[in-house]
This record gives sequence, C-alpha cells and structure tokens, in this order.
Amino acid sequence: MNIHALAEQFAVSTMTIRRDLAVLEEQGLLVRTFGGGMAAPVPAPPVAGSSTIKQIIGQMAATLVAPGQTIIVDAGTTTLEVVRHLPHDADISLVTNSLPVVQEVLGAGMRVLMLGGYLSGDDARIYGPLTETCLAHLHADLLFVGCVGASSTHGFYMSDLYLTSNVRAMLQAADRVVVVAESGKFCQRALSCYASPQEVSVVVTDAGLPEEDRKQLEEQGVEVIIADAKMPGTKGDQMTDHLDDL
Repeated sequence: MNIHALAEQFAVSTMTIRRDLAVLEEQGLLVRTFGGGMAAPVPAPPVAGSSTIKQIIGQMAATLVAPGQTIIVDAGTTTLEVVRHLPHDADISLVTNSLPVVQEVLGAGMRVLMLGGYLSGDDARIYGPLTETCLAHLHADLLFVGCVGASSTHGFYMSDLYLTSNVRAMLQAADRVVVVAESGKFCQRALSCYASPQEVSVVVTDAGLPEEDRKQLEEQGVEVIIADAKMPGTKGDQMTDHLDDL
C-alpha cells in the first residue's frame, strides 16, 4: 500500500497516514516499506484435516533431525507437523516447496530455502521443472515426504505425475528418505509410485500398521518407527527410547 494513494483515498494528509501506519506497525499488523507498508505475515493456521495421529507422527519424525543438518520437507499435512515440532535453536537448514511450511518457520531463526517453480493453488505447493532444476544442485541429510498411498511390497505413491517427478528429484538430493504416513495409507495405492521400499530409509507411522506390512518393510531394510498415540502431552516412552538410540 502506498502512502500517497492512501491519503488520496481517505482524503487525509500523508502525515496522518504515516502516523496510522506507525501504530499498525507497533501492533505487529504491518511491515513498513519504502513509501508505504504491507500486511505483516501471520503464522500458518492449522491445516484442515490435520489430526492427532498426524501430530504425533510429526513429533516422532522430528526427533530424527540432528543439530546442524539440512533437511528437505515436501508439501503435505503430515510433513507440516514435522516442521511444527522441530527445535528452533538447532542450526537447521530447511529446503521446502511448501508455502505453509515457510509461514510456519517465519521468525524461527532457521535458514530457509524456498524452491522455485509453479504455484499450485490447491495446497500452496511449488512444483515443476524449475523445482527439479533447483534440487539438482542441492544436498540434504534428510527428506521428509508423505504419500497418497503405500504398499509394503511395491512402494509409496502420489496421485499426480508432476508431483512424483518432483519427489524423485528430492530423493536424489537427500542421503536418507523418511516417509511420514498414517497406517491407513497402506490400504491403498495411487497413480504413480515415487519410491520403492528399498529407496526409503525410515517410515514413521501409527500403531494401526498391520504386522505383516511392518515385517515386509523391515525385511527390505526400512526402519519402521511407530508413533505412540498414548504419549502424555505427545511425548512418550517410545520417543525417549528412540532418542537414546540416536
């Protein structure tokens, strides 16, 4: 918003507009810019459909991140929960294609790299060939990614070929791949498989995962971490045990 345009619109002096903008800035509602101002960014609201299970999966998965690491976080409701549980003082570098993720960490002190590309209006995700070009020049310690469907024998799925291609580029950039998904995803498959079980390092899910699926994943070298829904205050014995193993 421009000071002179506002003064003309409301038929007041530019000095009056400047005083009003200063008040809004003090209230945290405005960021002053040269010649005017813009609305201050606000934290990302809770994503519709974000459940308690997604939250405990996200919290458990966040314990896999060590101080000083670089992580890639794909867009999604469960991956957003991972970010919400990351420590803000651990010198973490975050690479993402998700606008909600960026909003979540604004002011948190993390180094954030927002990937370029087309913007999807459905889930505020950046995607496309430019996204893959950016990823080709990057390296990360961990990738956190969700899925639309999963099979313990065939792999992990997306419902869009463009998204599959982007996630494949993320896999190539990361040393370890962590899939965060509710156990119900293992009851279905989708259009395109973005990773086989052999390409995934860790699956973080809930206690509803069938024992047969867990056994098949582990036989293929996948570490399966079950997030405990009974964790008091979402911090439970399983999380403590896993931290002791790191």
